[in-house]
Amino acid sequence: MSPEQLLFEVEDVLKTMPTNEAFDTGELSSLEWLGRCKSVVSAWDSVHSLALSGFEQQLTSTDRRSDSRPAYRRLLALLHQAKSDLRMKTQGPLTIAVDAGKPFQYFEEIRQILSQAKSEVFFVDPYLDSEFVARYLPQVGNGVSVRLLTNIKMIAKLVPAVQMFAQQHAVAISLRSAAFHDRHLFIDKAECYQSGGSFNAGGMKSAVTLTQVTDAFDQVTAIYEAKWADAQVHV
Repeated sequence: MSPEQLLFEVEDVLKTMPTNEAFDTGELSSLEWLGRCKSVVSAWDSVHSLALSGFEQQLTSTDRRSDSRPAYRRLLALLHQAKSDLRMKTQGPLTIAVDAGKPFQYFEEIRQILSQAKSEVFFVDPYLDSEFVARYLPQVGNGVSVRLLTNIKMIAKLVPAVQMFAQQHAVAISLRSAAFHDRHLFIDKAECYQSGGSFNAGGMKSAVTLTQVTDAFDQVTAIYEAKWADAQVHV
């Protein structure tokens, strides 16, 4: 299998990954997925496939006293690692340019990124608003929690929309405010994308770029996790 084909398989495995609860209840579909996942990871790296065997034991354990969530998160991180490694060897980091007047193209790129999230999405944007909630949060998968970091000036209009969406769709959403300028989207604490414009206006009036952060991932993550920890809590 070529690296390009393997990258496609890894991305599809990520998209179709069952929820942690599906493993806990022993759903047949989750076991079928796990078999496919083992084959894909083994084709990518035989050493990492050994670690997957340990995750499998914890995820499929019938001992209800055991907590499978750490194994689920580690497996998720492993798949993101495989995806990033194969992307670097084939396409390089994701970089997309969207011309002015093409907001749907920008939306579609963000939607595809969101579709791969299995545990958490973290939006960092000083201009999040109620339209952002209606446009992007419905694209977040079931069981995926959401963190939103924005500017204090946007809070008055954003809080009601966030609260109503969270209540109607039973989604865990946290909203905080702080002072900053950049726009980032973090996926499962394993991937980061920088947007050249605000998420709620990407591709509308001006051209915008969307770039995957790779070399500086750890540093960028640390910066915004620190801002999140010190930010004012609203929801």
